Amino acid sequence: MTRVRDESGFSLVELVVALAIGTIVLLAAFMLVDASTPLAQRTNDRVDAFQRGRLALDVVGAELRSQVCMPGAIPPIMPTVSDEDDIWFYGNNQDQNSLPQRHHIYLQGNALLEDTWQGVGTQSNVTFPVNPPPKTRTLLSPVALVPGVNLFRYFGFDENLPAAVNKPVNTPVSVADSRNIVQVNLSFVARPTRATAASVRDSTFQQAVFFRTADPTDPMKGAKCQQ
Repeated sequence: MTRVRDESGFSLVELVVALAIGTIVLLAAFMLVDASTPLAQRTNDRVDAFQRGRLALDVVGAELRSQVCMPGAIPPIMPTVSDEDDIWFYGNNQDQNSLPQRHHIYLQGNALLEDTWQGVGTQSNVTFPVNPPPKTRTLLSPVALVPGVNLFRYFGFDENLPAAVNKPVNTPVSVADSRNIVQVNLSFVARPTRATAASVRDSTFQQAVFFRTADPTDPMKGAKCQQ
């Protein structure tokens, strides 16, 4: 006698319920992916802005710390042309036998740029010819100012001892004040590469760069430049 084969299976109702549950799970998964993608992009934008801003901060800080006095006791900061958005200074970021460079770090549109002229001549008579033109590089873009704070701020010693760096210098820097500057404060906002406007993804950077030529025991002279 042949046994009747068991032909039991899912009913139509069970299939409909299973299909509904599967659809709900898939929709939930798609919603999770859809929500996580913008979050991941925001995180990437913050990391991008912070990393590029930090690099620019380190580069400008290193350049400013390389400042040197020029022959004839000329101070590092160039007067009349240095102001809240431009800083002109002499520096040497090479070896001690190399001639100094003239640097111009400035804000142009939404980019922080640097022009560099290599000095020629001798240690006692350095010049910066117009030709060849300066080497220009982009330090950071896009970049913006910190609301209510200048890109560059200049400070000198007060008249007390021990000397404290708390005396603001007006801009544009005058010839007299250029000899008293011992610290430059840098402030800017780094934005993500794809940014077109301010957002919570921006990173704010501020740094105070103390001049190596400053002499805290002689606050009236500022940068210590020998004749």
